[in-house]
Amino acid sequence: MQGLPHRHQLDWITLPDEAKKVSAFVSGKIDMYEEPTKEQVPAIKASRPDAKLMGSGGLNWYHIRFQTEK
Repeated sequence: MQGLPHRHQLDWITLPDEAKKVSAFVSGKIDMYEEPTKEQVPAIKASRPDAKLMGSGGLNWYHIRFQTEK
């Protein structure tokens, strides 16, 4: 369909180190960061004011939204 965003590829990577996760998200190398700690949120918001923090309400349900502006 012309004019609509299309997903051509999805890469799901695992970064075991918390500092590397934050760094990759803040620098734009990754588009989604799952479950930041409460302590990390202020630094992430300060570095990426365009980022949206979404919660699941503790139901262990994840909703993935794709960045379509790229």
